[in-house]
Amino acid sequence: MGHEILPFRIEVPEAELSDLRRRLQQTRWPEPEPVPDWSQGVPLAYLRDLCGYWADGYDWRAAEARLNALPLQQTEIDGLRVVFAHVRSARPDAAIASLEYAADWDSGYSREHATRPQTVGYGLVDSPAFLAAWIVEKFWSWTDHDGSLDAVLILDDLLDNLMLYWLPGTGASAARLYWESIRRVNEWIAGSADDTVDVPVGCSVFPRELQRPSRRWAEKRFTDIRYWGEPPRGGQFAALEQPGLFASELRAFFRLVRLAAWRLSRLAA
Repeated sequence: MGHEILPFRIEVPEAELSDLRRRLQQTRWPEPEPVPDWSQGVPLAYLRDLCGYWADGYDWRAAEARLNALPLQQTEIDGLRVVFAHVRSARPDAAIASLEYAADWDSGYSREHATRPQTVGYGLVDSPAFLAAWIVEKFWSWTDHDGSLDAVLILDDLLDNLMLYWLPGTGASAARLYWESIRRVNEWIAGSADDTVDVPVGCSVFPRELQRPSRRWAEKRFTDIRYWGEPPRGGQFAALEQPGLFASELRAFFRLVRLAAWRLSRLAA
């Protein structure tokens, strides 16, 4: 492939979907938790219902069709195939957004990934029930809801997310990212702001983010904060939980950037 950019299409063999259903149906379940909530992890009844729907109700082909409706492309970077969607704006003067998403690292979850990614990877790649429990527990803990995950996330959206780990078998490699980067991330969070970002920046701090920096702290690293927003709802996965609010935040930032560029052009004229 080299550095060419080529078309890409998702076509999952039916045999892989049949294997997934078989594994879900043959899950060996533990005894139920002795508490009435999520304090020990994903409740057995919730996970059994989720996996039952995953096996017998969820439609991967619908998700596959939605993804294939996008202009999917592929290329090779540093020996790895990278698949992406190149979606052009309807506006010819649209700005290109560079998105950096800073996330906190839940202590036990991140420690397991950062120290033993290969060990946890065996379960993530082999057992769809384990994959579901491992990831859905984080969705429940890190989203903005009043006790019901269903209030903010559609079940099919959760399963679409799980499928992107399950089908390519990327549980171990996704965990390995922590092993490769956690030290540097901790330095960014807790260390001195020696490396500054001097381009225009927009910050949106959602109320249920695990890490909610103050503007004063952020300004030590990001020297040109043009927009600072604190939306009323949303958590770690704000773009999925509150897509309307997330889009409004993006638009508010780029509106200011455009206005500043227009003013400069008027001064230069």
